[in-house]
Formats: sequence, structure tokens, C-alpha cells
Amino acid sequence: MPSQLHLALIATHNYCKRNFGRTHLIDEKSPGDFVTDVDRESNIRIREELEEAFPGVPIFGEEDENNLLPDILPDGEWIGFDPIDGTGNYMRGNSDWGMSAFKMINGFVVGSVVLSSKGLVGVVANDHCDNRLTSLRVSSNSKSILAAIPISPKASKKPHCVRYQNFLYEKRLINGLHGYGCAVANIVALLNGHIDAYINPGSGDVLDLAALQLIVEKAGGVVVDEFGKNVLWKQRYQNVIFARNYEIASKFFMPRDYQAA
Repeated sequence: MPSQLHLALIATHNYCKRNFGRTHLIDEKSPGDFVTDVDRESNIRIREELEEAFPGVPIFGEEDENNLLPDILPDGEWIGFDPIDGTGNYMRGNSDWGMSAFKMINGFVVGSVVLSSKGLVGVVANDHCDNRLTSLRVSSNSKSILAAIPISPKASKKPHCVRYQNFLYEKRLINGLHGYGCAVANIVALLNGHIDAYINPGSGDVLDLAALQLIVEKAGGVVVDEFGKNVLWKQRYQNVIFARNYEIASKFFMPRDYQAA
């Protein structure tokens, strides 16, 4: 099954590489959320491949116009994919972009494939990891964190602060950058030991993040929710913590008595 997901993405990944650096037709779905003609064409191509490989299985793509993934995720078996993760980077000629696909059954990811702009990051199923396809492993050499941490309300006027629910978070820098603008690139940084953790408070889209879960877990990392529990994908937008180990992940947990506003 993971190989089928991988095959469904290969041709479109090559199409994206051929069109990288060219002038694109660009629309803005919402402020700061861009989509290009390559996104839309890639969505069509990947959907066609997946429909042929998984007949009868519901399929949801990031750029679908009619078959939209609901906020409350469906039960049973379904497939999700992101044709270009990091569209803002892609359209500006920044190579920090990627694509991914995953298979979900009752809230659990059972297979996934992730590709960066440079090629395959990993192909994983719950009971199988093809080590020939990825040499990346979570490293212990990281000295920086790309994530968000709770800070004092007095620091609310500091730059790069965001408010989520009742908590303030400060975006930490990595090598002078405010992240990579691409979930796949952030996870590759985690796998290579460039960062300790990656979270996206309040805006973690299952279509961006679910495929990354198995890749990180099979590489020896930890993927949990904001309370330290195993991730169960029931809602489209959830808080997910990707970390080198549980001790690091615990630095970003919400208090046990936390109540959403």
C-alpha cells in the first residue's frame, strides 16, 4: 500500500520539478494562503492516480474544489494528500517545498509517503518501513528549536508572538529564519537533527501533517497532541507536536487543567 501511494506521487513530483522556477498563475485563497496553477494541476494528476490505485476509497486533496474535507473527519478508510506543501516557497523559487499522501483508518494513519523538493523522504506503513527509501533518522545533535513555547503575558509585545486560545507563544528562530514555510521541510530539519521540535499551534491541518506522523515515529521521534497523548485524527485542524523525544515534546504541553476559552 505505501508503494502505491509513492507511485501515485512520482510523476506529479517530476512535473512540479520541471515547472519550478517558472512564472505561475497565482490566486490567494485567503490572506497569505496562495495557490498556483501548478498546485491545481498537481491536485488533478495525483487524484487521478490515487483513484485508479484505490478504487472506491474516499480521497481528499488540499486543492479540491468540490470534494472538500470536512472539519470533523470521516470514520472508516480514506486517503488524503497535499499536492504542494510550501506553495509560497515554490512560487518564489525557494526549494523548501514538498508533497505527501497518507491513508487513514478510523483516525489512525496506516501508511504514508513524503517527498521533499529533492526527492523521497520516506515511505512507511504501520508494520513496514522500507529503509532503502530513506536514510534519514532523528539525530541527537540539534541545538535549536523551531516551534512555539508558552511565554509570559508581559512579553506579548515582543516580535514574532502569536496568541492561541489563552496562551501566548513566541516563535523561536532557527539559523536566523522564522521556520521554512513548509511542514515537509520542517520535518526534514527534525530528522536531520537541525531542530528539536516542530509544532503549529492552532492550525495543524491533517492534510499537511498526517503523512509526516509515521515518518517521524518510524525514525525514532515522537508525535503527540498538546496533552502528550497519542494523536487520534478526529478533526481536520489539531495541535500536533513533533519532537526528537518525549522529554522535549513535554515542554510544549498544555496544563492538565487547561480549558479552552
